[in-house]
Amino acid sequence: MYAANSPADSITSYTAGSSGNASPNTDLSGGNTKLGYPTGVVVDASGNIYVANPQAGYTSITVYAAGSTGNTPPVSTIRGPHTGLKFPYGVTLDSANNIYAANNSRNSITIYSAGTSGDATPIRKIKGSNTLLEGPFGEAVDGDGNLYVTNPSNNTITVYAAGANGDVAPLRIIGGSKTQLNLPRGVAVDSAGQIFVANQGGASVLVFAKSANGNQAPVRVISGSNTGFDSGLVPTGVALH
Repeated sequence: MYAANSPADSITSYTAGSSGNASPNTDLSGGNTKLGYPTGVVVDASGNIYVANPQAGYTSITVYAAGSTGNTPPVSTIRGPHTGLKFPYGVTLDSANNIYAANNSRNSITIYSAGTSGDATPIRKIKGSNTLLEGPFGEAVDGDGNLYVTNPSNNTITVYAAGANGDVAPLRIIGGSKTQLNLPRGVAVDSAGQIFVANQGGASVLVFAKSANGNQAPVRVISGSNTGFDSGLVPTGVALH
C-alpha cells in the first residue's frame, strides 16, 4: 500500500496487511524528489510510482522507479506550459499505462501516452462546458476504458467513454440527494464494475452499482464509529486490491 502525505511532501509504502502503528517500508521524501504537496498516487504493474503534485511551483506528475525511497529524484517528470497541468489532484493509469491527470483548477482531464516526460502536449484533453467537470479531484479507469471522475465542487461523479476527447458530455452523471455524495474525493472501480467513492464530507465510503446513473442510492455505505472515519479522520482516497 502506498500513501501520499501532502503536508509532509512524502510517499510512504507499507507491507500488505499492515495495521496499527506500522512503520513504512519506504519513505520517499526530500528536496531531490520534487514532491509538492502530493495528493494522488498510483503504481503500475512494474512497480513504478506516479504522483500528482498540485503545489504552486511544483505542478507536475512525477514518476519514480519501483522501490524508490529516501531523497530519490524522479525518473521522469511531466511539467511545463504545454502539459495543460494546473493543480493536478488526481492521477491514474489505463491498461496501456497512459497517464490521466485531474486538473482541479482548470476543470480538465489531461491524458499523456505511456512514458511521457517533460513539457509534453497531452494526447487527449477532456475540457469544456459540456463535460460538466467541476473541480475534478479523483479519477479511475474501468476494464472497458471508461473514465470516472469525482467532482467535489458539485458533488457528482461524471463518467466518460473510453477515448473521450475535447468538450464531450459524460455518458452518465451520478449525483443528487439519494447518492449521499458529499465532497467526493477518491474513486476506484472493481473488476465487476462497482464504483467505490471516498466521501470526505460524509465520512464514509459509498459503493454504487456498475450501472449507477442519476440520483441513485448507493448499494452499500461504509460508515460509523467502528470504521475509524470521523470529523478528524475522513477518507479522501480509495484503492482496491
